[in-house]
Amino acid sequence: MKKSLFFILFLFFAGFAYAQQPFKYVIIPTQFPEIGKGFNPYSVSSVLQKILNEKGIKSVFEADQRPTDYCDALNVVLEKTSSMFTNKLLVQLRDCQNNVIWSHEGVGRSKDFAQGYAEAITDAMSGFSELPQNRLLQNVAVAPASSFAPAATAPDVVGTTGNEEIYKPQNLYFNETYFVDLVAESDNLKKLLVINGKLLGYEKLQPIATLTSTDLPGMYTTEWITPQGETLRGVASLADNKLTITLSSENKPVVITLMKQ
Repeated sequence: MKKSLFFILFLFFAGFAYAQQPFKYVIIPTQFPEIGKGFNPYSVSSVLQKILNEKGIKSVFEADQRPTDYCDALNVVLEKTSSMFTNKLLVQLRDCQNNVIWSHEGVGRSKDFAQGYAEAITDAMSGFSELPQNRLLQNVAVAPASSFAPAATAPDVVGTTGNEEIYKPQNLYFNETYFVDLVAESDNLKKLLVINGKLLGYEKLQPIATLTSTDLPGMYTTEWITPQGETLRGVASLADNKLTITLSSENKPVVITLMKQ
């Protein structure tokens, strides 16, 4: 009887401990129709990413397919609130069941929309310092994850806010780690410019890969520069708005899959 009681208590406290684990990371959308049209409107996705990174909180950009650990993550929702002379935004973090886990409103006073939204998001998240506890007890089935390059750290800002000019890529490819612009240097040579390079260890808009065409359509030999300056060689395939790069690092293959925006 005592053994049975001990076992029941063990399961109870084990389940309680599991329920009290914090969320692992934050998923940031790259489109906010209520804020503006297109990709990363007024750089709000980039601002969210930068703030979370500065707080030491892991973040990834939203992809077409949900990751397998979707319920270990929180999703960002931005809502505009009415104000005649200021930019007000309600920043929410919601779990995989759309429950609001954290919410706060911020105010931006700049007349420039990009700067004003950045101020509002910064204000709203000024008191947010760590991911809250994940109290979901049940597993929720989600779609399989896409193939991504491993994320060593959250990417930094795509473009800038304020009076600086925002870089607008013409041929944007991205995954949860990289934002790159695929630029054609000539008929048989392409380069990848990393837009979010600073927090990955690169310079902003640094060329990090060279793709040289081969005799096979859509196939390229590739040289990839690591943040440490090491050159990795491999091959790349470009088809159906998908760029797949396979590199050799320490005699092991590294696959980076990027999708066109």
